[in-house]
Amino acid sequence: MKKIIASLLVLVMIFCTLIFAPKETKAYDLDQRLTCKLNSIKIKWDKAKHAKYYELYRVRQKSFYGSPSLKKYKKIKTLKKRSYNDKNVKYNFYYGYYVKAKNSKGKTIGTTKMYANHFVQKGLEKPSLYDEIFEENNDHKAGKIYISVAQPTDSYRSKKIKYTFYRKMKGEKKFKKIKLSKTTYEWNEKRKEKCWVDKKVKGNKVYYYKAKAYLKKGKKTYRSKFSETTKIKAIETHAVYDFETLTPAGEYETTELPVIFKAKKTNRFTYKLFMNGSAEYIVCKKSDGVQHVYELSIAEYSYDNSVWKNVPENFELVFNKTVYFKGLIQSKDKIIFGGNDKKNYSQSLIDAEGGFMRLDLEKGYTSSFANLLFGYGSAYQEYD
Repeated sequence: MKKIIASLLVLVMIFCTLIFAPKETKAYDLDQRLTCKLNSIKIKWDKAKHAKYYELYRVRQKSFYGSPSLKKYKKIKTLKKRSYNDKNVKYNFYYGYYVKAKNSKGKTIGTTKMYANHFVQKGLEKPSLYDEIFEENNDHKAGKIYISVAQPTDSYRSKKIKYTFYRKMKGEKKFKKIKLSKTTYEWNEKRKEKCWVDKKVKGNKVYYYKAKAYLKKGKKTYRSKFSETTKIKAIETHAVYDFETLTPAGEYETTELPVIFKAKKTNRFTYKLFMNGSAEYIVCKKSDGVQHVYELSIAEYSYDNSVWKNVPENFELVFNKTVYFKGLIQSKDKIIFGGNDKKNYSQSLIDAEGGFMRLDLEKGYTSSFANLLFGYGSAYQEYD
């Protein structure tokens, strides 16, 4: 009888062990955060429940791009805390990390592998230069080139970072250090962007730019490598004129809206312009921010706003005095016209690529542009 009871007790103990023993848990994903410093890279990660220690793995490569296999990651540290400041990293190399959370038996219960191929570097990364986003570089302001600078997010970031710019012209062998003016480029009243402007350029000339980022910290100055070279060909403006409309702004319940424009040449250029009737009228209300684009044709012109004449094809315009134009805006629906109203409209533009007012084609491909809100327009040489 005692043997039977003893056997039953053993069975009960085995059963309880099977029922109440800790179950195998699957390793789960943990968040990981990397902070780039001037002399190191700091790694932080989330806490894993039941973790007794953490293993930190790292890989190094020369490029930000690429996805090395996890086998290439080498263990560099075993830690009980959930952060590590890695000072054993070199400049101009990119590093990726991931962490394994271990329990008391050495089993992996959590990992940050999903962040493994996020690469960063210490110090300052080379900046990136952009120019194509600025309308002035392609539209109407001869003698100026606008440049935007972006500091990559995979390196040290600070508002105190400054830039040294270098420039050379086509045909020159060496870059020369230049000083660019910092300015604010206003797309409209709501959108403004900090940038740099080169005011010492000539139309129809090719310029090459590159830059370095630098930061002074105490007695030490940190510098990045050179950016990639950006090539910009300065546009050549041939005519600048005051430009406004005599038609009131508003919403018109019509599909055809007659409009009158007034233009007066204001610069020293003596090129003769030719008329071509096709253009686009672009308008945007401040209240909703929706942009509307309509077809605009120019049918008549006048030198006194009383005697009007039809505009023949490729009409040569004597542009040394005030000229009035009669145009027609067409739409399938009602027409919104911003006119010269800066208070209620953020855009009121005429855009005529190869049309409206342009130079003789023998002088090269040209376009014209008019901003009714700011009262100016231009005809300019356009380059690819």
